[in-house]
Amino acid sequence: MALPQGKRFEVSQEPLFIVLPIFIDVLFLIAAIMAHGILRLLLFGILVALLYLLYRQLKPILTNYRFVMTPKSIWIENFLGNKVREVDWKKVEAAAAGYKVTLKKIYLYNFYFRVKKEEDLIFAVTTIKPDLASKFQHFIRVFVRKKIPIQIVKP
Repeated sequence: MALPQGKRFEVSQEPLFIVLPIFIDVLFLIAAIMAHGILRLLLFGILVALLYLLYRQLKPILTNYRFVMTPKSIWIENFLGNKVREVDWKKVEAAAAGYKVTLKKIYLYNFYFRVKKEEDLIFAVTTIKPDLASKFQHFIRVFVRKKIPIQIVKP
């Protein structure tokens, strides 16, 4: 049964930050195919380096694609919608959110939960949505029954 949107806090990676690097790599591929001689080798070398960087950047983003909080639990889903990790609120000791604004429109958010006797839960997202840290704090204060210390960090 799906919860109403008001009782869920959901954040997912922006598709723009996944598609843009792929588009740049496709442009280098087209340029390498069209070029001749030493320029072709140079462009293919750049393409291979960019593909490696793309793989290194997209692997964690596709593994930790969506972050969902409900009044009962917290979980992280991968790109296919499968749950990667789920934590019950009873195990959470503290929560924190940090954010940084880059280029005046791009926000880098980090959500952190200290979990009892388990590995801490960390989720990072790059998005163009403002005020996610305050929505995060508001959700925990209103919907979670357990009193959890919350901290918002802005560098």
